[in-house]
Order: sequence, then structure tokens, then C-alpha cells
Amino acid sequence: MKVNGNKVFRPYEQIPTIFKSVKAIADNVPQAELVFKDWATEKEIYPTDLMQLMENPNPLMDWNTFLQYVVGFQALYGECFIIKNKSVGQLSGTYKLPAELWTFNPKKFQPVVVDGIITAWRYDAGTIFPVEDVIIIKDFNPYDMNRGMNPLE
Repeated sequence: MKVNGNKVFRPYEQIPTIFKSVKAIADNVPQAELVFKDWATEKEIYPTDLMQLMENPNPLMDWNTFLQYVVGFQALYGECFIIKNKSVGQLSGTYKLPAELWTFNPKKFQPVVVDGIITAWRYDAGTIFPVEDVIIIKDFNPYDMNRGMNPLE
């Protein structure tokens, strides 16, 4: 185990129980059946464009892989960032869905704050994503309203 004093720097690879727990959750969530439903009529609906986005959220991942990353980051870090790449239709105002969905390691995101308000998120000290292009799924954190509580901390 790579430990400096009593600090663990890479818990997913250093602590077998964390690896097994997070992997089990991340592997099982994509097995759940995804159903779209019109709650007013109680009927299942099949929105073709949304289903296509979910089948291929980005060029590098299918839906199962994407969900594994989302759930894995959420379970390991207490938060997950989903980035929406705007479609041409969104930019012109004629289409509501993004072209792609991406998720990255939440530890690499830092808020960009202007006058006490988060206006964007900076990834890895470089790329800036405006808040409207970021979905954050986070665990309750009484110490920080903007970030999820990391279960390892």
C-alpha cells in the first residue's frame, strides 16, 4: 500500500474494500432498466433523440460505461460532474438536448467565483465550463453548499 504516514492517496487502488464496494455499485447500476414515462398518462414513452443520446453519450463511451463513471465518481468522491456539450440546435435555440455528455474526475474541478457566486467550473487548471453546461450530482455536505461530501474524508 502506498501510504505516507496515515494518509491514503489512492483509496480505490490501495484499499480492497473500497475498490470492491465502489466497483460493485458501479457495475450494478447500469443493469437497471431505464424507462421513460409520461407521468400524466402513466404510459411509457420513447423519445428517440434522448434515447440516442443515452445510447452514445459521447464518442468514447456507451451508456453503461458512462453510468459506471458517474456512479463510481459519486460513490468514491461524494459528487459527480456531468458536462453537457451544446448541440448546434441548442446554440440556435431550436433543439433542447446537448450533443454529448461527459464526466470527469470531480477532484479536478474548482469553482470560478465572481462576487461570491459560482459562474463557471475550471477543470484541471485549464478548461472553463459555464455553470449552465454543468450538472453536479452531490451528496449532502453541511460544510460546503457547492461540493458533495467526500465519504473518504
